[in-house]
Amino acid sequence: PIFQKVISTVKNWINDNISTNLLDDDDSTSAKNNSSTVILLSDDDKKVLFTGDVGKRGLEKAIDYALGIGVDLKNLYLFDVPHHGSKRNLGKTAMQYINAVYACISASKDSEKHPAKKVTNHLLKMDIKWTATKGNAKCFSSEASYFENREGWGPIQYDTTFHDQVEE
Repeated sequence: PIFQKVISTVKNWINDNISTNLLDDDDSTSAKNNSSTVILLSDDDKKVLFTGDVGKRGLEKAIDYALGIGVDLKNLYLFDVPHHGSKRNLGKTAMQYINAVYACISASKDSEKHPAKKVTNHLLKMDIKWTATKGNAKCFSSEASYFENREGWGPIQYDTTFHDQVEE
């Protein structure tokens, strides 16, 4: 039993670089997650895409719908990365139709697998500034002065760490 546990935790690492797209379109997401609600909010010239736990197929269907009604998702202000930044929920095809200035990843403080390095590297490759909650609240605002004088509030620190090796 102990030997099996060790084998199941062995990870396959691969090299990554700025010019390679390592996202894939294999979808092993549950039907429940693929039916997550995807919501686009638009205020003036800023669009925010919330994705919940949607999987690759569900996100592609939402993108197809948006394109069908003339909504461009390449000019988002904020992109809520699906399912804690899991590599199983964000695919190559979907990211051909999505781009944003900022991305936020809701991830547990102690999670080692979320967000996936493959996903955060991809965001950096697309020049998307990203942050993960990791146990902290994050607030995005175009009215930054509103938060300047509130105790415990300050500018978000975006992660710029590029990982040379990522989990396959």
